[in-house]
Amino acid sequence: MANEEWIDNFDKERVTKVWQTNIIGTAKFRVVQKLKIVKGSLKKLNKTGFSDIQAAVIKAYQQLAQQLRRKRKAKMEYKERHGAYMQFLRKKPNSNG
Repeated sequence: MANEEWIDNFDKERVTKVWQTNIIGTAKFRVVQKLKIVKGSLKKLNKTGFSDIQAAVIKAYQQLAQQLRRKRKAKMEYKERHGAYMQFLRKKPNSNG
């Protein structure tokens, strides 16, 4: 699942390091600045690791659809050949020879 992958790749140390950074200003200003820095890291992580999730889903769907088409085709071929074989077995040998 994508959320689990994202969490696994999340750099907790980076957030801790940012949070321990000394920023001068009011408490509110310091929190906002730290959040902005963390946001930048999260955006980078999202772009580098998860930007093509939708493309991967589409590709997997296309591969699945292709496999299903092949399976249907193989099933039809089997039915045709099996039918021909069964007709062959049903034919009675000609005793007039």
